[in-house]
Amino acid sequence: MEIIRQAQSRKPPLARIADTVTGTEVEVHRLMRSGYFVPAVTYIAVFTWMLWLGLGQGRVLPSSYLDVDIGGWPIWSLQFAIAVFVIGKRLPIVLI
Repeated sequence: MEIIRQAQSRKPPLARIADTVTGTEVEVHRLMRSGYFVPAVTYIAVFTWMLWLGLGQGRVLPSSYLDVDIGGWPIWSLQFAIAVFVIGKRLPIVLI
């Protein structure tokens, strides 16, 4: 009976890793601790936007890729950054 109680009171190793990555680990100094996940997704999204914008503005990509009528390359490349945020929103659910 004691073994069952101990097993139920502990988190599995994968759950502890997911808590650390997403910043949801319960601690005394929870407000001072930020997760790594949100800043990492934000940096990846900004990098993605700048990369595609640079490729478009630098004429590396063919103009046939530009399929938006309003906004040009900045709006076109912003779609990829938004996709990173959408996928990043679902990833913690998969990890837990």
